[in-house]
Amino acid sequence: MLQALFCGTETIRICSLLPKQHQNRMRNSSTHLQETYVRQWKDFMGKSVSKQEIGEKWIPKYSEEEHPARLMDQMVWLDNIGFLNTDVVWKYYNFAVYGGAKGDA
Repeated sequence: MLQALFCGTETIRICSLLPKQHQNRMRNSSTHLQETYVRQWKDFMGKSVSKQEIGEKWIPKYSEEEHPARLMDQMVWLDNIGFLNTDVVWKYYNFAVYGGAKGDA
């Protein structure tokens, strides 16, 4: 799904898998960071759902259904399809908001 984020007069297009939150799930560049962030994400989710639900529902969905790609790969893809001035606006655990201007920027 394509969303738009307005920053002043410039429109930045955001590729978003979570339209209500405007966040895209992604993988980290290193195995160490990926394992650290997944562990922190599990701890965060554990405050509101059971460990069983995390292990049986959320982690498999993240890994198998959504096929998250590395953030840096996603940034290159945006560049390759013509987005300009691409940047990461926000990153937390395995979630990011990123994008760039499409067309003349």
